[in-house]
Amino acid sequence: MKPTTEKRKGTLRRQVNDLVMRDGEVQESKLWANLFKAAALWLVMFHAETVLKDWAILATLLVIGVAPDLLKKMITMKLGGHNESSKP
Repeated sequence: MKPTTEKRKGTLRRQVNDLVMRDGEVQESKLWANLFKAAALWLVMFHAETVLKDWAILATLLVIGVAPDLLKKMITMKLGGHNESSKP
């Protein structure tokens, strides 16, 4: 059998859905990560001097923007939750 290929073209709706959905379900982490990226971009565009002056703000933006899953795991561990990735 020949492998079937997707004949439908990606539309704008599909691309927007891919920003917040995985396997047909809304992923909160993807939604919050994309909202944060937009907020961080706005903050850097309009308040760049303040962001660059204070290293704590810049470090927070980088950590949350670059590694949102790491931040989520750190918060879960801090609050005493269980780590889902360690399940067999």
